[in-house]
Amino acid sequence: MLDIHLIDSLFGIWSLRDICYHFQNLIQTMSTTKLRDTILQCLLEAQSDSNQLQQEALQTLASITRVSPQNRTLLAQTNGAIPALLTLCKSSSPTIQTLSLSTLFNLSLNPNLKQLLQAWKPSIISTP
Repeated sequence: MLDIHLIDSLFGIWSLRDICYHFQNLIQTMSTTKLRDTILQCLLEAQSDSNQLQQEALQTLASITRVSPQNRTLLAQTNGAIPALLTLCKSSSPTIQTLSLSTLFNLSLNPNLKQLLQAWKPSIISTP
């Protein structure tokens, strides 16, 4: 015969696991939303007239794409991100050029993004 207290305690553990699982998914979703907002903000600032804002935004993009394949994919899937980075590669500022190229290099670390970047290749090598 099963002990009712054992069944209750097992049910409590399973419920706690379910709660933890859903909570973890919620946190991950919130983190993705915050990351997406950060990427959008950085892309706006990277295209500003302020060299300082451009540098800070590109430093952030280079950092977040350095650490995570998911972050690289999220940036690459952001509308207008790659054309903006390619344009910044042609900046008169060597720092801006380096940071935008670093971000593009980071994107190229994802095998699934290499083809996407190769499609933009003529844009990189064309002269202004």
